[in-house]
Amino acid sequence: MVGLHVVGYTVNYPEFVWATFEHRLNSPAVADNSFTTSGSSPITATFYKANTPFSQVNLANIPPALTFDLASQRFSPVNNVVLENRTGGENQPSGPQNVLVVNASGQIFLAGDKGPQSVFANYNLIGSVWMQPNSYNLSSDQTSAVGSVVLANTTAETFFQVAKNQPISNVQNCFSCHNPTSYSYQKSPPPLVNRRIALSHVLAVGTAYAVPNMITGRVSPTQ
Repeated sequence: MVGLHVVGYTVNYPEFVWATFEHRLNSPAVADNSFTTSGSSPITATFYKANTPFSQVNLANIPPALTFDLASQRFSPVNNVVLENRTGGENQPSGPQNVLVVNASGQIFLAGDKGPQSVFANYNLIGSVWMQPNSYNLSSDQTSAVGSVVLANTTAETFFQVAKNQPISNVQNCFSCHNPTSYSYQKSPPPLVNRRIALSHVLAVGTAYAVPNMITGRVSPTQ
């Protein structure tokens, strides 16, 4: 396993708190807001060849430029990957330092585990993103987020990374897709009504943010 997202719902955060973890050998990780295409890294990682110019990383190749060889079972060309923001562009006081301290202490603890949990000592928390308590509304989107406001996982959001967390209007994070207006741009079929729902879709049952049951109609679609 090279990466995973973890989300959790609480009373004051119906939009969920979203976090992402990566294996620490995935790629080089650049300090927040310092990534430039003129850089490179001497580190060889799972998804990065040492000294590859950053101008040649995180490039989305699509067919026919991207091909797959059946005999070797390999894609070509190879995509080199770099994590552009080591802690997701954290914008909270001492946020980047807090993430690094959590990683260091957690990895020391897990490395001492004698059971299967010790494998998680090989993973870094990249960051978490959420909204201010009780602020989630029908117009909330990625710009409403706090924390790691340009949060990305190199294994899942390789090509959607944003190098800087300012201006806030340019950020991309989990709420870019997971928001109450995700489908409002559709023209055919007609757009869905904006709905303030719990954004992980399945854990909202029993909350004020449950997706309406169209048979019982017990929850108003305009909530």
